[in-house]
Amino acid sequence: MTSPTAGPQRHEVLTEIEALLSWNPPRLIHRIPESIKEPSTTTRAPAFYDKHFSSNLILENIDRLPSLVQDLARNVDTALQAASNTLPPLDGFITVQQRAAVRRSLPTKVTSEAGVVEIYLQTTARYCMPLASTLALHPTASFSQWSSLLFWTVPSDYGITDGVLRFIDEGDDDDDDDIKTLRAAIVKSMESENRRFFEKMRDSMRPLATWEMKTISTGSLEVMAAVRTPGKFAWTYCDASHCDLNSRYRDERDKVALVKVGPDAQTPPWSFPVQTSLDPENRDEEIDISPPLIEPSQRPDTPQATSSAAASGPSMQPPPPPSALKYVSPTKGSKKRKLGDDDEAYKDRHNLTAQSLVLQAWAQAVRVDGTVIILHSGNYELVCLRHRNSQTLYVSDLIEPPTCANPGYGKLQVGIYIAAIQDAMDRHKQQSTMSPKSPGGGDFIGGDKSRDD
Repeated sequence: MTSPTAGPQRHEVLTEIEALLSWNPPRLIHRIPESIKEPSTTTRAPAFYDKHFSSNLILENIDRLPSLVQDLARNVDTALQAASNTLPPLDGFITVQQRAAVRRSLPTKVTSEAGVVEIYLQTTARYCMPLASTLALHPTASFSQWSSLLFWTVPSDYGITDGVLRFIDEGDDDDDDDIKTLRAAIVKSMESENRRFFEKMRDSMRPLATWEMKTISTGSLEVMAAVRTPGKFAWTYCDASHCDLNSRYRDERDKVALVKVGPDAQTPPWSFPVQTSLDPENRDEEIDISPPLIEPSQRPDTPQATSSAAASGPSMQPPPPPSALKYVSPTKGSKKRKLGDDDEAYKDRHNLTAQSLVLQAWAQAVRVDGTVIILHSGNYELVCLRHRNSQTLYVSDLIEPPTCANPGYGKLQVGIYIAAIQDAMDRHKQQSTMSPKSPGGGDFIGGDKSRDD
């Protein structure tokens, strides 16, 4: 088998890795087909499943987590340092030259979510999975030829365009025997407990992280900024009078009712805010946070949602410092209306889109017992964390992929993939000490996400 890198070869590998970590994708351009008069700026309404979650499954609060991006970047540095002496040779790594060749033939004008998904899949996911897989799962498998045990895909479980990060399967009869042999050898190189975790997650096909992918017009700067508005979040419930009597939905309602909330990671690769002593009812005024842009209505027969912070207590924090990423708004200096303009209809449209986007992203994470959620629309992105105990969605600073620096977008994505694995591994260890049917570890909620009442 291939020996670990050493001397000049090791330097060559590390140089290429650093180039990948500094890599940014191109800016995408929204092209409107002639058959469409005006591009869509909204996302789908809540689906049947979303509106029938029990009170312990719903999202209650949104909070900012400006430290998240740097936490993910530092985690990459730690993993790379630990594996630096056992990295595979350069053969098989996607190099600067290879990425440049892809860029020359890559279309940057997109018309739909599918276009945004395709470019992410063919560039970001393809480039970053081999490094993340190596650092997080098999750092001593110097013979791996940079093969990835991670697989980013558009799931067939539901009828909308999203993305998930999963472990790749063992291979089937159509695969080359050499591929299956290499994958098996890489898995065998893992530490025994990590290997058991990998095999269980691989066999279940449970996602490690979920992506909500939107068009450039739907996931605009204004919408993504509105998502980051801190405050209480009111879930949208079903208000159809016939719903409880409709046998068509009985099986689906029963599945939702069986879902349990699993544990949060005990030692996650990120830090949550420290609890403050502020009065939850008045803390927005005390720390000078402007009122939430999202003002959803509560279900008439449902009590007002309240924070249920854990003992370690995530809580609202003062407005975050400037983004950890260098960010320049493409609308700066333009004559387009900004989020702060005195146009309530304009604001409401973006706020309602943001509310729907957050609700469907949280609901998807609940379905698969996920923690890491990415909201991506080509030129803008948010990294989000689902905290189960406090029912809080923590949101990163706004990310602009084409202009990322300190860290670069490649490093951020490698960090997301590694952190998603570590989070799932932490929770798996907790659940393995529980009963065989541990909370949060059951089946996915089945059904068609796009179907409503």
